[in-house]
Amino acid sequence: MPSRMRRPEDLRLPLSGDDWILVKKHLTWGEKRDYEVRMMKRVTQGTGVELEPAQLGIALAVAYLLDWSYTDTEGRPVVIRDVGDDVKTAAIRSGEPEYMDEVIAAIIGHDGAMRELRETEKKTRSMTSVSAA
Repeated sequence: MPSRMRRPEDLRLPLSGDDWILVKKHLTWGEKRDYEVRMMKRVTQGTGVELEPAQLGIALAVAYLLDWSYTDTEGRPVVIRDVGDDVKTAAIRSGEPEYMDEVIAAIIGHDGAMRELRETEKKTRSMTSVSAA
């Protein structure tokens, strides 16, 4: 039977100008849940979930982002490795819009690719289970 757990893996994604970001290859259920909760502004019984517009994109970026090549105006690295979500959020919010848009777009694209990969893996697992029986 295949494992229902994943080994943590990092993936380096290239950006423009020789920059890069280091992201988690996959999120755990808890990490996925945390970013979904960060996007929620209000949950009302009967009417559903109201999203916090300021968190769209940023919440997903914070969940995936481990490190990056960005530096401050004096050339010092902007440290986001092993910091809390609030520090990471502040770093993203303080960046130049076009660069942070690129980071978020790369992470959204990566998230979509990993969702497709998981769907393919699920289909492969279920086909293997059926043929093994």
